[in-house]
Amino acid sequence: MINLTADGNSTVDIAQGAGGDYFLDVNGTFGGGSLAVQISNDRGTNYSPLTTAVGADLAITADYNAIVVLPQRAKVKFVLTGSTSPDLDINLVEV
Repeated sequence: MINLTADGNSTVDIAQGAGGDYFLDVNGTFGGGSLAVQISNDRGTNYSPLTTAVGADLAITADYNAIVVLPQRAKVKFVLTGSTSPDLDINLVEV
């Protein structure tokens, strides 16, 4: 679990290089901010936004959970911006 209590970012490696379906659960106090989810396929040099089924960049502003598909050997970065006194818990678990 990742806990964010200020604007900024946190990264996580996909365990053992296995891609596939992951359950993403985000909940807590957003403090008016937005949480972007980004993916890197080159070990963290370049990141691209995770997109929704309709092709929009995923921007989480309230409690959220969904199944997301992540590539093998990826890094996932959670970027929180524009928040005041946030307290977010982020869980990303392989399904």
